[in-house]
Amino acid sequence: SVGTELQTYFLSIANERTKPYISLGISAIYGGYEKNNFTIERTYFMPHIGLGIVTQF
Repeated sequence: SVGTELQTYFLSIANERTKPYISLGISAIYGGYEKNNFTIERTYFMPHIGLGIVTQF
């Protein structure tokens, strides 16, 4: 699969060690299967949203 993601940091509530962020992205998943001697190929697009915190040690 291949995909991309965009992260936006909440700098207003970030401090020196932690930076919370929200991310939006989309993944493309390519797959194929065989049925009755026919090969069927499909590409799926899956959007996703994520929350996270980047921490410096």
